[in-house]
Amino acid sequence: MPIFFCIWNLFSKIKSHSQTYYAKTNKRLIFRGGIRGNTYESIYEGKVTKSIVKVSFFDVIFRTGSITFNTDQRDSEGNIIAAGKMISIPNPHAAYQEIHYF
Repeated sequence: MPIFFCIWNLFSKIKSHSQTYYAKTNKRLIFRGGIRGNTYESIYEGKVTKSIVKVSFFDVIFRTGSITFNTDQRDSEGNIIAAGKMISIPNPHAAYQEIHYF
């Protein structure tokens, strides 16, 4: 049974990545994704308080990375909630520099 969940997780990641898009306007960041339907999320200009660029071992091999955007939103336990995440984007440091100054 655990192997089924691993295979399902891998399949859902591959399927959702092919339907994931990111956009930047002069006032907000827009994230679109989903496996069966489309989910849209947006972060407005002044809401981003912290941006984190992560490049893992596999990202180095594939020359990709991830950027996580945080806002001041917190859950019931006081932990910071990540507002948006760009996953497996090429050249994440250049993308970060471009987005950081939006």
